[in-house]
Amino acid sequence: MAVRLDKSGWDRAKKKLLQEMTKPDSRYMANINNIIVGKIISRTKSGVDIGGMRFKPYSEKYKKKKKSSTVNLKLSGQMLSSGSFKYQTIFQGGRVMIRIWMEGGHGKISTGFLASVHNFGEGNMPKREFFGIDKKITDAIKKLSTDKWREIMRSLS
Repeated sequence: MAVRLDKSGWDRAKKKLLQEMTKPDSRYMANINNIIVGKIISRTKSGVDIGGMRFKPYSEKYKKKKKSSTVNLKLSGQMLSSGSFKYQTIFQGGRVMIRIWMEGGHGKISTGFLASVHNFGEGNMPKREFFGIDKKITDAIKKLSTDKWREIMRSLS
């Protein structure tokens, strides 16, 4: 006995999800951005890097200047404000990607440059890797995507 599969439902669902992801004002992609940015900010403010380890301590001189020993990469608050993070949805070669970067100024240098110095540890700055996606972020995106997929499948039934 031959089994025949009708994949037209699958194709309609896939097309609908791609349309949702690639439209300029996609609420779904904005939600993914909000998950990523929110979790990066909260993880960093708690003093934890992308690997779940505590950040390297501040120098004694910097602790005095900041008047705090809490390592949370926050001085003015500008680098870790949600307004510093920008995103763009890119559809290329059958893949949908989200590109996230930081904009704005922090005194004489850009917020993105300052973030890079912290993230990679350049010059005298120790490496404090905060900008990236960890398992908690991935799990949250998977849940959001599963919920969105179910919503689309129900709408096609």
